[in-house]
Amino acid sequence: MGHEALDRKVPDQARCFLAVGVSLLAVGVLLHEWTISYFVQPSSPFRLTARVHWWYVSLNAWGIGLWLIFWRNKIQPIAVIATSLLCSLTLFFLLAVDLARSYAALTHHSPRGRVVIGEYLIPDEELGWTVKPGGKARVVREGWYDVSYNIGPEGFRRTIPDPEIGQRVYVLGDSFAFGWGVNDDETFSSRLAERQNDRVKVFNLGVDGYGITQIYARFSKIQANLESSDIVIFTLIGDDIHRTWPDFMFVSRQLFGRRPLQHFPVFEDGAIRIEQTNSIANKLKALFVHAPWLGSACGPLLLRSSEKAIEDATHMIAKVRDLVEARGARLMLIQLPTGAELQRNQIPLDLSDLGALQIRNRFPTDPKTLELYFISRDDGHYSSKGHRLVGDILQEELTKRGWMFAPGGDIGPARAARSGAPDT
Repeated sequence: MGHEALDRKVPDQARCFLAVGVSLLAVGVLLHEWTISYFVQPSSPFRLTARVHWWYVSLNAWGIGLWLIFWRNKIQPIAVIATSLLCSLTLFFLLAVDLARSYAALTHHSPRGRVVIGEYLIPDEELGWTVKPGGKARVVREGWYDVSYNIGPEGFRRTIPDPEIGQRVYVLGDSFAFGWGVNDDETFSSRLAERQNDRVKVFNLGVDGYGITQIYARFSKIQANLESSDIVIFTLIGDDIHRTWPDFMFVSRQLFGRRPLQHFPVFEDGAIRIEQTNSIANKLKALFVHAPWLGSACGPLLLRSSEKAIEDATHMIAKVRDLVEARGARLMLIQLPTGAELQRNQIPLDLSDLGALQIRNRFPTDPKTLELYFISRDDGHYSSKGHRLVGDILQEELTKRGWMFAPGGDIGPARAARSGAPDT
């Protein structure tokens, strides 16, 4: 009876190993880099580290599957248990390392060597974060810049000169508009004010790290104060379109650190609602989508498509245009090129369909000359020379439209100047 029971057990065991082996072959196919690339992100190749990891998992699944299929009549259960345990430990180790690398990247995303002495950014329940009214900071990156940021009482970075009376110009945008890495008098807002010889009062509403939803929400706070002579300059870089909560990747970096992001504006059904962001679920999602290996598959599965981001941006810019024109004011939308786009000849997200003026071709093409217009090779923000160029371009475009004084000349078709600062 003992031998008969053993004879029956071996075929049953072999059939089980065969089923498991075939399943592992299927898993190897599903977790192969080519399969994932085809179904998840066909237009975006994996990073090398992600490719190595997915190949490792796939080949191991195939190897163990073939071993179980062809040696199913001779394999001892203890060998299968030992192999399964070893593979599970290896996989767990890979996952732990991948998530640890993700956590390290999320908690150390500030530029290396950048030191902020003072405070100029604070949390905000409606905008996520904003500049601090009356804030002051010295910002140093040794070997690159040592600058001061001064924020006025109304919550805008100071422009120099800053006349009491003049045609009002509002500059909206992110860190490029704010003036990352340059002094107050070197921003393109200050350059524009300088070119106007105290005839224009420029308000710099730029804020470090802002995306289009925050820029739109910040504009909404001042739009009721617009007057018929005012000009709104809405500046964007291509990446701003994806700095939204639904796109998650950029914003999720703010979920870690000394001051985790608590709130964030979301554009939905034509209006802004406030998302509560600081949760364990959101932090876990951030760890997975930023992971070098898991992120290659989790990112496309958990995040929304670029088409929806463009659609939302189109609606927000249309609303800004309608609101500006309803007040009798004027809007100019500018797409700013970044250093990475120009220095590496990258093709940026084209925002011309949104009505954005492209100024990419106004920058020099010679690589050595171009370097002077940006802070460094690893920091594509404008240097003082870059801000000076952008300020001159704004002056030229506004004069061409008849909205502003020509330097040293008359205002032409532009409206009579107003005075005073807007309420916030």
